[in-house]
Amino acid sequence: MTRISYLKALLVMAMVFFLASCHRDEDAPRLSLKQQQTYYHAIAGSYSGCYSVIYTDSLTTYEKVNEVQPNGSVKEAIAHNAHSEEVADARLLITDDGKLYFHNFPCSLLAKIVDVDADLSQALSEYGSIDITAQYKFFYENTDYVGWDFEPLNLPLTLTYRNAKHYVRVAFSNGGRFYQFLMKDLESGAFRYDGEMVLQVDAIYEGEKLLQSFTAWEGNSMYITFLQKSGAGK
Repeated sequence: MTRISYLKALLVMAMVFFLASCHRDEDAPRLSLKQQQTYYHAIAGSYSGCYSVIYTDSLTTYEKVNEVQPNGSVKEAIAHNAHSEEVADARLLITDDGKLYFHNFPCSLLAKIVDVDADLSQALSEYGSIDITAQYKFFYENTDYVGWDFEPLNLPLTLTYRNAKHYVRVAFSNGGRFYQFLMKDLESGAFRYDGEMVLQVDAIYEGEKLLQSFTAWEGNSMYITFLQKSGAGK
């Protein structure tokens, strides 16, 4: 297990493309269609890397720890003995029509936090690899940066257990994160992705029935971070 404090966990999950923005600038000028098409083309590509997965489950323990702050003071924090996994052969696919794919993610990892039904967990563990799809968009610009975010789509899965087919879907979120690209990089056409993309597993459903929800760092939870290989471009 990996011991990680609550505060440090939030920092780890806040890693982003280049620079992160915690809010949208509603007063910024809108992007033209031509600008959007230029930027879509600039970031489109296939990027190799790995998935770093941090999760908590029913076996996760918590304890209070004292953390020394940069100014020398001591602050009490909660440490999670979280589990960690790494998937070495991962790929992030970004298309120029606003789609983003976390390619070849092993569904068996989801089984580690879905424990509401043992048969469901077993079926997930045997499912194989999946593509998690998201839609991205650019939403503002200022003098130096273009902002954007992505919205993961529900992942539909057809699983067979207890001698019947079950149509389930896994819901993800981006954890409320927004991102920024340097405008000069996008406009130059020589942009190379170099950063992290984070997914949070939110819930699993069968039809409209909620089977299990996952709350950040409370009970079962999972964060999936795509990390690009150093120096790997498109």
